[in-house]
Amino acid sequence: MEPPQNQLNQEPVPVKAPAAKTAIPNGSSAQKLGAVKPAIDAAASKAIAPTKPAIAEVRQPPSPKKSQFAQINPLQLLTVGLLVVILGLLLGLFVKLLTLKNEPTSAEQKVIVPATNTDRSLESDPNLASNYPATPEKINRDRFNQIKKGMTLKQVEGVIGNPGKLIADSSTPNGTGQVYSWKNPQGSNAIVEFKNGKVAAKAQAGL
Repeated sequence: MEPPQNQLNQEPVPVKAPAAKTAIPNGSSAQKLGAVKPAIDAAASKAIAPTKPAIAEVRQPPSPKKSQFAQINPLQLLTVGLLVVILGLLLGLFVKLLTLKNEPTSAEQKVIVPATNTDRSLESDPNLASNYPATPEKINRDRFNQIKKGMTLKQVEGVIGNPGKLIADSSTPNGTGQVYSWKNPQGSNAIVEFKNGKVAAKAQAGL
């Protein structure tokens, strides 16, 4: 008996095998496996990781320390040098001043003048020394009183004994005028005024 045509043309249907059930370990076995797994992974990573070549550490020699003089600024050195020079100059000037102060000057040196015969005679005779005037007087009170109004210049000079010094001279339409002075070394003096050549007035101080 031949099978039906539609059954011959159908493809065979594959038969699926029943899925195998995965065995699930109990709780104690799973805990042990979880504790061992990190150690296994660490060992595997060490075995797989390439080893790096050891690099020798090269130590550089320590740099030499700079001396204190090398750290000083050149401007500071120049300033110190100038200060030393100035101090030296001041010290030299101070020593020079002390030397000049100790040395006697020419004005302070004593000058020995030999005694003259006049000085010896004055020392031997005190009365002669008192009567001998240091400098002669040009005019005194007696000669001043002898001067009268109306005298000429020549007459006055004859009474006094020496010419006077012209200290003022004037000329006006009314006439001429002059003023003469006689002064002693001690400071006393006499003044005589002349108008038109004759004594018009006189004055004295210290006679």
